[in-house]
Amino acid sequence: MTGKIKTLGNTYSFEEIKRGDWDTEESAYLKEALSFCQDWLSGQNLFELHTSGSTGAPKPIQVERDKMEKSAQMTGEFLKLENQPKLLCCLNTAMIAGKMMLVRGMVWESELHIVSPSSLFPARLPHTDYDLVAMVPMQVEKALRFKERGRVLGNTKNFLIGGAPSSERLREELRSWSGNFFQTFGMTETVSHIALADLKSKGPLIYKTLPGVDIDADASGRLYVKSPTGIQSGFLTNDIVELTGKNEFIWKGRFDFVINSGGYKIFVEELEREIEPVWQQYLPVNRFIITKASDELLGEKVILIFEGKLSTQDLSKCMAALKSKLHPYKYPKEVLQVDEFCTTPSGKINRVKTTEKLKL
Repeated sequence: MTGKIKTLGNTYSFEEIKRGDWDTEESAYLKEALSFCQDWLSGQNLFELHTSGSTGAPKPIQVERDKMEKSAQMTGEFLKLENQPKLLCCLNTAMIAGKMMLVRGMVWESELHIVSPSSLFPARLPHTDYDLVAMVPMQVEKALRFKERGRVLGNTKNFLIGGAPSSERLREELRSWSGNFFQTFGMTETVSHIALADLKSKGPLIYKTLPGVDIDADASGRLYVKSPTGIQSGFLTNDIVELTGKNEFIWKGRFDFVINSGGYKIFVEELEREIEPVWQQYLPVNRFIITKASDELLGEKVILIFEGKLSTQDLSKCMAALKSKLHPYKYPKEVLQVDEFCTTPSGKINRVKTTEKLKL
């Protein structure tokens, strides 16, 4: 075992991690991450992971070691990484995306740098030249705002960005950087991502599956996945997709969140992508989501929920601009406010709990 793990204050060999020989002053976050690494390096074969909870209560899943090893192997093959790459893990390692960064570091015998998500900005990073970094879109946007953090974006070869969709504005900004930026598609049940999309491309994001993954879609457009990393050999997801090739697809949204308004099907995530450029023009500080409520005439109606306080005048201007852009069925029939969105343990907006809070 030739790899090593770096925190902001210490460097540990894999052998030291295996023995549990690390600084007792490390933060609780790092101790938990290092404990997982110790279990892995000691040969543990079964690990408990938790689903994100974005569409229901988080649930535990038992995952075998070889599934996680296979996932790391497939990612490395897709990205064509060289031996012993340098990695940065700055995600919540209690969730699958962060855990798999730890696994990749150990499987690839990497130099793996671990920092807590909250300390990434503006804390000093051990280095700025990485072969692979994984972040959520919010972290990437913060990196773009901090001049010294921009060096990380400029010197890193590959970025995995997931946990939430990346906005068109962010995609446009990333096109000026030299590295590869991929939006991830996956779930805990497939042990992290099974497809990646080039964020620097123009037009709709087209996801390409990792080696060994087979996909199809049923009559309603729901994605069927067969992956060597899956906890089942093959299963039907609740993701609506448009197949664009044998191993390629465009993600349209979740089957759970489709709005049937007067017989017109509206994909929530797709509508959010339509609204986002206009919303950014008038209300760039406030986040928003689209959800639905029952309607006596339409069956279901579109609801827009925004977070925090904003100017009534700015909101009126934004909604007027949206009215001229959107199909009448897609235009929100109500606009509601919450002080703060409910979120999942992985940081995603939990639209189910947020909607429940408003008693829609």
